[in-house]
Amino acid sequence: MAHDTAPSAEVPSGSIGRLVKDARARAGLSMRALAARCEVSQPFLSQIERGHTAPSLATLYRIAAALGVSVSSLLPEAVSTPDILHVDARGGRMLPVSPEADSASGRLLTIGAGHPLEVVEYRVRPGETLGGWFTGDGEQTLFVVEGRVTVELAGEGSWVLEAGGALTHPSNVPHRWSAGAEPCHLLLAVAHRTAGDSST
Repeated sequence: MAHDTAPSAEVPSGSIGRLVKDARARAGLSMRALAARCEVSQPFLSQIERGHTAPSLATLYRIAAALGVSVSSLLPEAVSTPDILHVDARGGRMLPVSPEADSASGRLLTIGAGHPLEVVEYRVRPGETLGGWFTGDGEQTLFVVEGRVTVELAGEGSWVLEAGGALTHPSNVPHRWSAGAEPCHLLLAVAHRTAGDSST
């Protein structure tokens, strides 16, 4: 089972924990049931909910998928109006992609349950990794600003994207990325399904 070893200094772990616990309660799931669904141990999930540690993006994606919510809904709200969200160059929420020590980090640029569009920026340095397989809901587009990345889609194939390239696919297809030897700058946009959306 996956375990994250250190909280992110950029996101208050207690805030994440309260949001995870509230979402779990709304979903009517016990802590044991949620832990099993997102493949983490119950004690580790308890640490998250009590604010003793913050999950990596990989774990947060699994928790969100198990609860049927977006990742951004499990992060503290940014200060904004309901319809306009501004993030400056130093803003957003930083989280490691995976628990590994050499993990890259993602900067979440859309925060809050009211945003069906999720945007994450990644700046990957040589030697950093982008984690393992991910799944989610909705549809996503990965755009390469700088560098090169290989995208693998389970059962579909792999694509090498260079600067200016993009790949769009359903988020529920298991996928993973690997960056090249040079620095890599990526933007990920995920359009989550909303209530009443019957598309797959």
